[in-house]
Amino acid sequence: MADTSTNYVWRGLELFAGRGDTEAIVTGDRRLTYADVHRDTLTMAATLREHGLRSRTGVAVLVSNPPEAVALHLALHLLGVRPVWIARAPRRHQADFLRLAEADAFIYDPRTHGEVGREFAGTVRPVPVFCLGPGGVGPDLLAHRPTTEPPRPGEVVAEPEAVFQTSGTTGRPKLVHHRHALFRSLLVFAEQWVALGRPVLRHLAVGGHWHVAQQMTSLMVLFMGGTMVLEDSFAPDTFVAAVERERTTSTVITPAMLAALLDSPALATGDVSSLRVVTGGGSAASPARLAQAIDRL
Repeated sequence: MADTSTNYVWRGLELFAGRGDTEAIVTGDRRLTYADVHRDTLTMAATLREHGLRSRTGVAVLVSNPPEAVALHLALHLLGVRPVWIARAPRRHQADFLRLAEADAFIYDPRTHGEVGREFAGTVRPVPVFCLGPGGVGPDLLAHRPTTEPPRPGEVVAEPEAVFQTSGTTGRPKLVHHRHALFRSLLVFAEQWVALGRPVLRHLAVGGHWHVAQQMTSLMVLFMGGTMVLEDSFAPDTFVAAVERERTTSTVITPAMLAALLDSPALATGDVSSLRVVTGGGSAASPARLAQAIDRL
């Protein structure tokens, strides 16, 4: 049986509560504090429970990079519900993954996935369908005002876990299962980072919360007390503008993104001097491009 007394979400919420009005998430004109994330996580957990979601069930999630995805992620784990993250991939791969996952419910963001969300909602029925935002097939979770209390520590006995979708480059997408150990290790890493006196990060996220690499980074940054700057997609000009505007100190990009950034006139004219950590992954990187990046950045 899982050791629910060490559920990483509860420790994370303790950290959030202690940081109050410190800036946690920036997206467009919205700026959320740690108090906001703490409140939104508990509100979402109570909302999900009032809509019938229970521990040891699986919920397929189709989102891009909204700030609500963080609260949803933590709330699902607080309830012992297993999120099944649908990747940004060809639709046939998404549909195949959805079938493989055999989820008990489906949540999607109609603001960014209206058409495909409605299509998949028809595919997964009769399981319940919910939305992050208005205009979708199911109830809007963000508009719900729960009347019951969120769960309390020790009340939920299921272990936090998650399922992710592979890219499908070898054919049929596969399911990757991560258990509590992954998420708890992110908390430990963040607390050790702070204990060593290292500066907290202002991280620019250009992927999606459906990707395990972004989830790992997002949680580590928030647990250490940093700030997440969220963008829905990558373009060199908007990337440089975000770094310059928010003085971000870290990011995660693919080699293809790095090449596009190095070739962009925006890099020549913008100020990215605040960057201290640039993490690359997803495919092989050209040594010449890496040398160029080290020189330019």
